Amino acid sequence: MIVGDAASTTFDSLTYIEHIRLLCCEFEIQTNSQDVIKGLSYITQRAEQDVPLVQRCTVTITWTGDEYRISGDGMEEDFELSVTSALETVCQRLHSQAIAALPDHIRIGAASGIHAEHAFLMIGPEGAGKTTLALSLMMGVSTSPGTRWYYCVTGRRSRFRGNSTPAKTASAAYRH
Repeated sequence: MIVGDAASTTFDSLTYIEHIRLLCCEFEIQTNSQDVIKGLSYITQRAEQDVPLVQRCTVTITWTGDEYRISGDGMEEDFELSVTSALETVCQRLHSQAIAALPDHIRIGAASGIHAEHAFLMIGPEGAGKTTLALSLMMGVSTSPGTRWYYCVTGRRSRFRGNSTPAKTASAAYRH
């Protein structure tokens, strides 16, 4: 949703709002950056939640011209230098808050998205690079040359560029 003058170049007014529902939490993301809103449209999960809504939070991502300032209810203020890093930081914080609101549930490390008109799901341990790879795939960001990522595509094995070897990562991607 666009609020106010979307063509405004002032950094004080927040002109874009996106609502994200994760488990029992709803997050209102407010930003002055069209790049953040476009990125959120690629990475925001739209799955129907089967738990009652018990918590609402507001998160603000402000582009200052030099960096993305991130602040929100119950969050320590942070900053990132790129839209990809800002989105990754916000996603991690939203998921952490959503999981903390449901202490009787467990967390399975995963990332999902759409690339080349195919949906994918990656599962693996914390720090394996699932979110970074997912954001890179969805936003078309290139990785450093000479690196390897491996994944399994429904019914057949394939190789993909990235940072990990098969023995070091438990992530897998599935195409639907």
